[in-house]
Amino acid sequence: MIRDRAAGRELTEDELIAAYAVEDRSVPRLRANFVTSLDGAVTVKGLSGGLSSKDDQNMLGRLRMLADVVLVGAGTLRAEGYGGLRLGSKRRAWRVEHGLPENPTLAAVSARLDLPADSPVFAEAPTRAIVITCAASPADQRAALAEVADVLVCGEDAVDLTAAVGALVERGLTQILCEGGPHLLGSLTDADLVDELCLTVSPLLAGPGARRITDGLASTEARPLPLLHILSTDEGFLFLRHGRPSHGTTPPAPAREAGRAAPLDPAGEEGADVSAAAAGEVGGAAFPAPVGEVGADVSAAAAGEVGGAAFPAPVGEVGGAAFPAPAGEVGGAAFPAPAGEVGGAAFPAPAGEAGGAASAAPAGEVGGGVSRAPEGGVD
Repeated sequence: MIRDRAAGRELTEDELIAAYAVEDRSVPRLRANFVTSLDGAVTVKGLSGGLSSKDDQNMLGRLRMLADVVLVGAGTLRAEGYGGLRLGSKRRAWRVEHGLPENPTLAAVSARLDLPADSPVFAEAPTRAIVITCAASPADQRAALAEVADVLVCGEDAVDLTAAVGALVERGLTQILCEGGPHLLGSLTDADLVDELCLTVSPLLAGPGARRITDGLASTEARPLPLLHILSTDEGFLFLRHGRPSHGTTPPAPAREAGRAAPLDPAGEEGADVSAAAAGEVGGAAFPAPVGEVGADVSAAAAGEVGGAAFPAPVGEVGGAAFPAPAGEVGGAAFPAPAGEVGGAAFPAPAGEAGGAASAAPAGEVGGGVSRAPEGGVD
């Protein structure tokens, strides 16, 4: 049961759909959807499902129903166990009634193409999926994935998200829903491509160890998103909708399909790289640490350069504000992970693995589990 806090009454399904529908679907708009705990965690025990609820899962299904394409990082696909993106029967019927295909298209973002061609994401897809990568990705893997998905090459050494959004818009996929992970959201924010954020706030204190909903470069400029509405449930969940009220994402230059020339970003432009942040460039969202220091719990940098969110440890020490870990180790306040690993307080993941609550995505990948309905069948 979801209520309008302003009106103080329960909303019908039609009213909920209307609350998230856009006035003009021809205007490109990129909407991100995440769930978080009261204390800012994006996962519990490495997955987002522990923060979710039936109402939240239904909200996710509602937003998917309104989207033309669902944009997901490869790390999130792996961590959350995505299958083919198929909506429930009621959602499919609504889309057909409104002149849309039965299901939205899934678009996976991966610079390294660590996506097996026989994955259920492709094998079970009711609509041919899209894979967005860069020219530096393995050519043999691009060829293999091209058998089961449309492969778009956007950028040279890293995924150019501006070009990627342009490619989706060129295909008529103007309503884009991003489901994560944190690195993908961080890179989209850095490129100023996020028009709207639909955030579910779970009435739960998750404790230390988990990542936030965003990750990446601390130098990312803050982007204001006005509040559009607040909905709530009797169980204490909040559904916040923030967004640009008057315009959507400006269609940038399109990318290319595999084998064709692609436009390049201007040299040195930030936001094109969908990769883990460089050492010494990760800080808090509101109070980024100076270059060479790392402050908040956004992501892990090089060993010896990570500190607490409010009280960064001296260079050469790694740890929380109150319990710094020994030099050369990266970890939570109570349970530091061994040097060379990146982990949360209780569930460290080995370096180079993606998808856990505190694990960093591989270089060039987009990671972190976010989706609450990996089977894609929520009504």
